[in-house]
Amino acid sequence: MSPQVTTSSDQSAEPTIGLWTMGSLFVLSTFPRALLISLLPVLALRMLGTPEAVSILYTLVSAAGIAASICIPTLGRTFGASGLVLLGAISMMACGVLFLVGTLPWFVVGMILYLFGYAAMEIGLTLFVLKVVKRDELTFFEPRRVIFMVASYASGPWLGLTLATHVADWVPFALCTATAAITLLVVPLIGLNRIDAAPPPKSSNPLRYIRRFFSQPRLRLAWGLTLGRAAWWTMFFIYTPIYAVTYGLGEVVGGAIVSAGVAIVWTVPLWARLGRRIGLHKMLSWSFFTVGLVMISMGLTAEVAWLGAATLIFAAIVVTPL
Repeated sequence: MSPQVTTSSDQSAEPTIGLWTMGSLFVLSTFPRALLISLLPVLALRMLGTPEAVSILYTLVSAAGIAASICIPTLGRTFGASGLVLLGAISMMACGVLFLVGTLPWFVVGMILYLFGYAAMEIGLTLFVLKVVKRDELTFFEPRRVIFMVASYASGPWLGLTLATHVADWVPFALCTATAAITLLVVPLIGLNRIDAAPPPKSSNPLRYIRRFFSQPRLRLAWGLTLGRAAWWTMFFIYTPIYAVTYGLGEVVGGAIVSAGVAIVWTVPLWARLGRRIGLHKMLSWSFFTVGLVMISMGLTAEVAWLGAATLIFAAIVVTPL
């Protein structure tokens, strides 16, 4: 039985939420995103015609998404954590509808709402975690949160492309909208909206602290490791299905490759044991070096589609320790 967390000394005012329940809420933020994460590049490729044009589109949309996400702390202070989660859910519902229009301008607007919606839900839920999960319970909670998130990312890419290919184009978007709509029901149902989660602190311009941040070697290293890992996974989610379509493997196989690559993340406990045995520095260095070589070799194996797919899967294996 999972431990229960009392969110306030006044138990009559605020509900008690179990750690398993809290962890499962992250499915509501990750599954709609995972369902479309490898479908959207394929749709963009159909509209624009070339992978290069897709890259430009994603760059511009990402910049707009980052700009929109900067507003999230202000929205959090105005509407609270539950308001952020609900606002994110409404954004995800709206993007699911806009993607069905099928024209490039609305597709771009939908992508911006898609990025903003996920960020708002994730930040809102994180604020609740800071409120309801005690520090000594984080070691119990965090692995369970990861289990739910990886389950979404390991199933969503394949499921989204499979539904769009073999059922109907609108089905993944309808499922995305339905999952986001469930959030609107779950938040008040379990009493999440009655928890007084602390809003994001009001702060001055973060640009003032960039120089101080990068003057500290450990923070530079942590930022570099995080950037490298995030960049690789972003590339994997977007360009793997494009590769599969371009080289004749098909959309569903592209989604399956992505899902299989993410499922490998469940082997992290094994890599953690290896890290304790040989040293974390050595394991991370080995991982960065090997994944670099593997991706370079992708240039040699790409022309043989199934060999290229195997190379991508192997790259996912060696990047997992990061």
